[in-house]
Amino acid sequence: MLGQIADAEMYAGRSDEARRWIDRQQTMLAQLGDRSSASYAGMLRTKGNLLRREGSNKLPESKRLLEEAAALYRARYPNDVGYSGTLFFLAQTLRGMGADVEAESAANEAVAVAGRSEVSGVEVPNAHSLRGAIRDSIGNLLGAEQDAATAAQGYRRTVGEADFLTQQNDGLRGMMLMRLGRRDEGLRLIEASGAVLARIRSGSSTHAAAIERQGAAYLLSGQPQHAAVAFEQARNVWQPRRDELQRTGSTTGLARALVILGRYDEAGVLLEEALAIRAQRDIATLPRAQVHLQLGELALARGQLELADRELGRAEQLSASASRADRARRALLDALRARVASLRGDAPAAMALSRSALQSI
Repeated sequence: MLGQIADAEMYAGRSDEARRWIDRQQTMLAQLGDRSSASYAGMLRTKGNLLRREGSNKLPESKRLLEEAAALYRARYPNDVGYSGTLFFLAQTLRGMGADVEAESAANEAVAVAGRSEVSGVEVPNAHSLRGAIRDSIGNLLGAEQDAATAAQGYRRTVGEADFLTQQNDGLRGMMLMRLGRRDEGLRLIEASGAVLARIRSGSSTHAAAIERQGAAYLLSGQPQHAAVAFEQARNVWQPRRDELQRTGSTTGLARALVILGRYDEAGVLLEEALAIRAQRDIATLPRAQVHLQLGELALARGQLELADRELGRAEQLSASASRADRARRALLDALRARVASLRGDAPAAMALSRSALQSI
């Protein structure tokens, strides 16, 4: 019962309450000497996911707990519904740590577990949607879109067109299509899913993420004015939810649109706001390095080459992992540094940095 309450609080976004309940369950299980029951595995799963949400410094401990839970489910409770959820959280944790191969492996196991589940419902489309998100994040766009398409069919068959799971998956698939070059098709899907989510999940984190996704899509399609409007709307939806870290995604998106529009002062204020929050706590999908990169871009746009150098250097120091996200960021940093060198008249350095950027892609 304590674990069920903790799960309910966690899925409702009330992490502090969830932690209190899961700590009580952990104490009770320790008093009983229980380290092998399904309840113990569930406690590890929930505690591991709560740690994952706290920030990048908690990911190693999250990984340890989730791997212990997965091993217990695998050995003793392979048909328990908590097994696939554990693998979902583990895949996301591994992705956050930059362990791309291991993350996709955990997602593959989640698909396999869901496929043999005796519980009918959204387990299979959920697993494909998760693997699609993992594959998308590590650069396997074709595989990601195939998973998202499979998930779309499963969601429509099990929960229907208007369910938030169907629409959320459609929005994610739309971004994949845009990155695959099918921009018109992808943008239509993103806009349509965003309209439905605004109606059925108004004010929720799902609603905010959908608007934020529209902003990113407008940037990809060369519409910075529309992007700025969308990101500002997303910030407004995030604000009453009091999740400052998640809101920084919309904040940095809005800053990027404003830089393109030449509104440098406003962009600078937004980036400093985002940096203050991420300096306290960041996660793999909302890294501090990205803010420094954008501050470097802003300084470059203003012709402040020394400041651009400093900010790009800070971004590089924070992008040292082997993850795809950090590798892509380092390639972009080389490209930006090439522009700085060119503006300084240092043609050899500009050429070397440009070659490095191209080799990293």
